[in-house]
Amino acid sequence: MDMYERVFYQIFIKAFGSLKNITSKLDYLKGLGIGGIWLTPIYKSPSYHGYDVVDYYSIKPEYGTMEDFEELLKEAHARDIKVIIDMVLNHTSDQHEWFKKSSAGDEKYRNYYIWSTCNPGTDKTPMNDTPWTWNNGCYYYNSFTDTMPNLNHNHGEVKQEIINIAKYWIDKGVDGFRLDAVRWTYNRVEKGVEFWKWFREEVQKIKPGFYLVGEAWDSINISNQYENALGSCFNFDLAMDIIDKINWGCLRYLGLSFERNYGTYYRGNDNIHNSIFLSNHDQNRIYSELRQNRKNMEIAAALLLTLSGTPYIYYGEEIGMLGTKSPSDAEVRKPMLWEAVESEEYIPSSLLNLYKRLIKLRNNEVALRKGDFANINTSNDGTLMFKRAYENEEIVVAINQGKEVKQKLEGGRYQVLFSNSGINGVVEIGEYIELGENEILILKTMITI
Repeated sequence: MDMYERVFYQIFIKAFGSLKNITSKLDYLKGLGIGGIWLTPIYKSPSYHGYDVVDYYSIKPEYGTMEDFEELLKEAHARDIKVIIDMVLNHTSDQHEWFKKSSAGDEKYRNYYIWSTCNPGTDKTPMNDTPWTWNNGCYYYNSFTDTMPNLNHNHGEVKQEIINIAKYWIDKGVDGFRLDAVRWTYNRVEKGVEFWKWFREEVQKIKPGFYLVGEAWDSINISNQYENALGSCFNFDLAMDIIDKINWGCLRYLGLSFERNYGTYYRGNDNIHNSIFLSNHDQNRIYSELRQNRKNMEIAAALLLTLSGTPYIYYGEEIGMLGTKSPSDAEVRKPMLWEAVESEEYIPSSLLNLYKRLIKLRNNEVALRKGDFANINTSNDGTLMFKRAYENEEIVVAINQGKEVKQKLEGGRYQVLFSNSGINGVVEIGEYIELGENEILILKTMITI
């Protein structure tokens, strides 16, 4: 299966404890239907989150050893689970040897970072409105925090270091990189897009077809430019739109934004390399965002696993883990609740088993993995319907959040692929489809050629 067709699972490593612990849970992930895992930074770092790298060629000791990582790769690949790792190339830790030497005035390393003799007061970002920090008689630039100085991506030696790092992990056998903070490599979008296009071209020379997905946390119009450069980017606008429309009970307007070809989504097959998700390690957990409403959580999961793009599940999402960023990010990065997994596995109606059914369905149906997308207009604010079509297969997804409704649908015989209301087998549709409150119905028909 192509990388873009797989269902990925994001693991914040500290929440699993160690690389060995992740290896021990691969059978669980395989049983869930996961085809790929994204590991947050594995490198030596002074922080708990790891996004301030001290050594790109190392494993953080509390996570294990390089041998542990190699064993994880081996065991994941034996189960046909791909492994992508977080690659943090926007900045390093201020404890990295490069920065220590740069701040000390070492001629070789001075231009590895961005220095100014005065504070320009410019290049602010949404994460840092005071990005210039005083150090040894000069100011250095940091788009996030003063402990994470930005690399100078205009410097030829820095670019070579970046390629050397990429090659090292590609040679190790990783299947892709999740590229952190690509939007802030340069404040100017056109310069950033140019850099990441260069990076992708260089990586393809090392390993043709190597998978990249970027974090360009910005509007879809901006992130699409980085997606064109890298091959895939996370669709933050879509995630926020799904939460908003579900909470307001107006799924129809999510469909209308699809239909109008603007904003978060597009018709046809343009979304196929979109990376879609509901929440991640930098956001409130999805079940908290949906106010612990179980029916709404089911709808969100159904959307994630039937829309176009590569779905990413944040660890614990499948068991309804809760967490908000207040008072700190640590609240959304807590240890995985394995006790909840054990209890939910044996309850047919559990959220975990709902995820298993939906993931299995996506894995089995090529139209859901790489089919064209088309919205079906509905007349009820709480109703969303759309089609996914690939060659001679067509699937209709119908979700109704409000009271029982009748919606127009092309007549014919449909196979029921999924129902949360107990419908199964084959159904005959005349001119309308009837949907109950909070009903999710996924139907398949053959297109007559």
